[in-house]
Amino acid sequence: LRRGMNVLDFPCGSGYGSLIITPDGGYYHGMDVDEITVKYCNNMYGNSTRGFSVNDLTYPKLMASQYDLIACIEGIEHIDEQFQGPLIHSFYDALKPNGTLIVSSPERTNNLNKFHKHELTMKEFTFILTSYFEDVQVLTHKSTLHNGTLSNCFYGVCRK
Repeated sequence: LRRGMNVLDFPCGSGYGSLIITPDGGYYHGMDVDEITVKYCNNMYGNSTRGFSVNDLTYPKLMASQYDLIACIEGIEHIDEQFQGPLIHSFYDALKPNGTLIVSSPERTNNLNKFHKHELTMKEFTFILTSYFEDVQVLTHKSTLHNGTLSNCFYGVCRK
């Protein structure tokens, strides 16, 4: 990241990513669905360049052309399938020209995480991203989950 960039981290979870994403400047906005979590984030990490607010991936309320970078790390699988495409579209609209979306998702397996509403195949993940972005790179990463299962994770880097 470069100084002065406006970054959205959605979902932001406990907010610790704010220290990683904008260590050398920039403006960080974290969003999450849980009000108690957002309050915690503001108390722990909020300052003049980092803030947190409540928002829902299912029906995101985002301003157009607001962000240079949007990170949606391990979030899209937590919403129902019919909301995943519209979410990516909302991210596209919220990016400034030449902005970048980084989105990740675990690959669909037979061992569906009970907190995941719709995990994606590589084909589905790529299709959703290329439905809104022309410049898409998809990377994969293998990792061992907390339950010992080997899993693939997809990372989409999408440029507007």
